[in-house]
Amino acid sequence: MNLMVIAADDWNQISKEAKNLINRMLHVNPNFRISAKQALSDAWIVKHCSQTTTNLNVNLRVLQNLQKFQAKSIFSQAVLSYIACQMTNQLEQDELLKTFQSLDKNNDGILSREELIEGYNTIYQDKEKAEQEVIKILQLIDLNQSGQVDFSEFLMAAMNQEKLVSLQKVKAAFKVFDANDDGKISKQELEQMIGTLDQELWEQILEECNAQEFITEKEFINILLHQKI
Repeated sequence: MNLMVIAADDWNQISKEAKNLINRMLHVNPNFRISAKQALSDAWIVKHCSQTTTNLNVNLRVLQNLQKFQAKSIFSQAVLSYIACQMTNQLEQDELLKTFQSLDKNNDGILSREELIEGYNTIYQDKEKAEQEVIKILQLIDLNQSGQVDFSEFLMAAMNQEKLVSLQKVKAAFKVFDANDDGKISKQELEQMIGTLDQELWEQILEECNAQEFITEKEFINILLHQKI
């Protein structure tokens, strides 16, 4: 009779549940050996397959959210980035952080074009199609035009947009941007939130918001909730 020999070092690293399954699958007496169907129903198999499926679903859903992101306005991108980073719960951020880290193969805290292509290639199984999709995504979410995606940009675009852009959150964000609480956002107040703006960019933002000199709460809400941002 041939017996399977497993090195002690290898065997000691295996969980009790997994050892039990292996012993039942390899029982020397066929009458006591479990079938393939029974093995697939084992608690250890069910547990680990479930975890893998859950992780896959999270990644797929997040990558699909990136594809759907539509904030073309500079101003709306800045506001959405603030809401995503400052006004979402930790559970939502932690879930997205796991996906971000799974895509960030070299652990440098930034997603390169190549890392994004690799992630989308797992969905499409077509590198050319994955590359085309990543080019579109970078054009929409790479706020600082670095050719890469940092976590704040990823968070903004990967989150479910219906949850991210609610009336309650938009109103709360307006109150933060409106530092002196006078019911409108000035160029100086916006600069405090997103950095220095030259006059040309400020005028472009006013035009995007259909505003004059200042951005009112109504205009703020309108561009974020009622227009194709």
